[in-house]
Amino acid sequence: MYVAVDIGGSNIRIGAFEEPDKIIKSAVFKVGEDFDASIKKIVNEIKKLSNGGKIDGIGVCVPGSVDTNKGIIIDAGNLAGWNNKPLRKTLEAVFKTKIILAHDVVCAALGEATVGHGQNLDRFTFLIWGTGFGGATVEKIADKFKIKQIEPGHQIIEANGPKCTCGQNGCLEAYIGGWALEKNHGKDYSKIGDDQWEQIAQKAAQGIINLTLINPAPVLIFGGGVVSKQPHLLDRIRKMLEEKQKVFKKPEFKLSQKGEDVSLFGCRALFLEKLYKKQLEGENDDREMLGLLKLQQLNSKLPKYLPKNISVAHKTGELGEFSHDAGIIYAPKGDYIIVVLSKTKSILDANEKIAQISKAVFDYFQNK
Repeated sequence: MYVAVDIGGSNIRIGAFEEPDKIIKSAVFKVGEDFDASIKKIVNEIKKLSNGGKIDGIGVCVPGSVDTNKGIIIDAGNLAGWNNKPLRKTLEAVFKTKIILAHDVVCAALGEATVGHGQNLDRFTFLIWGTGFGGATVEKIADKFKIKQIEPGHQIIEANGPKCTCGQNGCLEAYIGGWALEKNHGKDYSKIGDDQWEQIAQKAAQGIINLTLINPAPVLIFGGGVVSKQPHLLDRIRKMLEEKQKVFKKPEFKLSQKGEDVSLFGCRALFLEKLYKKQLEGENDDREMLGLLKLQQLNSKLPKYLPKNISVAHKTGELGEFSHDAGIIYAPKGDYIIVVLSKTKSILDANEKIAQISKAVFDYFQNK
């Protein structure tokens, strides 16, 4: 079992996983500024979820700036009581297992890339609109994810605007972040009226238009509590973007497939990333790697012409003028391993040839 802990600006979410794409148990509770009290609650909830079972690892995502080497949060924003506290060491001392610490936006983007809408995308931008307004750019290169944190919420859209938690004035987040919505409107944002939402959408659209001009990704995927609970915002913003942004092709908008749990899936995927990079060793590594490879959703190369119900665990990529794919085909008449390496001047032609060879091999074994 693996456990994921998402420490957000408002809530703490915990999920238990047997497989990378399914939460079997979960808990949600309010985050507190008192580090010791919050850690005690986290530890108790993890013990409840694991029910005495073995925990193979715990992935933790946190807000603000993070020192992953030391395992601490340097600046947790509105959770000042968490700053420079031994988060990783505290959990390691209790559970005696591997603890991986990462930034919450990076985890959310990784979760969407591995088990959400991003599975079939080579490039997208993930925007998390919750207590704050953060983001990350995601590129998939040779089956590996390049994820870069960005700070769209701290672009200045009004020079003399309201003070933001970062210390600047006029940040986008100071108008549309969850904390700002409640401060600016004097009530829980779930009670904000339609006219006010229209104004909020206009501010959000202004910032998102700026973002698409600097980083014109083909798809924007939105997650976080505000947009998950107010999905009408996407239609409003999309319409404004279509009317005002005249330079690049308009991106496709999607709401996160995993909703407010997307960061938990990213915390779980941290171990898959470490496994890919050969930074983990243990008795479960073979099973974990197979689980990771089975999550590949590519419809090219080995699986392209196979029946839809055939499971394929494969690792594909390009290296110079070579295109390759290798994997396990779980077939009705027995599983087999296939490796194809193709030298070509055209990657598309090579991918098609690999798909045809894969189908021929499959047919051969099924007709024996």
